[in-house]
Amino acid sequence: MDDVDIEMKSLMKQRLFKEAEVFIRKYINSVEGSRTTSKQELAKAYNWLGLCRYKAVEFDEAKHHYSTAIALDPGCAQAYYNRGTVCYRMGESEAAVSDMKMAVEQAPDNGEFQQGLLSACKLQQLTQAKERN
Repeated sequence: MDDVDIEMKSLMKQRLFKEAEVFIRKYINSVEGSRTTSKQELAKAYNWLGLCRYKAVEFDEAKHHYSTAIALDPGCAQAYYNRGTVCYRMGESEAAVSDMKMAVEQAPDNGEFQQGLLSACKLQQLTQAKERN
C-alpha cells in the first residue's frame, strides 16, 4: 500500500484527479476480496477514492466511499475527517460535527482535524440559529 500512497500523493499533487481515480479503482479491483490485503489497506484505498470523487465535486459519491472506508476500518480518522468535510460542504452540520468529533477523538493532536471540528460546530450553531428564527 505504500507504493499506492506514493503514487496517489503524486497524482493528487499534480492535480491529475481523473488519472488518480483510474489508478485507485484499478488497485481496489485488483485487491478486493484478496486474503493478503488487510481491511485497513482497503479502507485507505476507499478513502483515496472518496478524495477523487470529492475533487470532482461528486459529494454523495465521495461520502459513500468514505463510509465504506469507515465500515472497513472504524479507526480510520482521515476517513471520518473527509466525510465530515463533505457533510460540512453539503450543509449537514450535525453529521459534520459527529464525524469531526470522531476524527479528533482518534487523532487528538491533529490540528487540521481540530480546526475542522471548530468549523463544523460554528456551522451547526448558525444552522440552529436559523431554525429558531
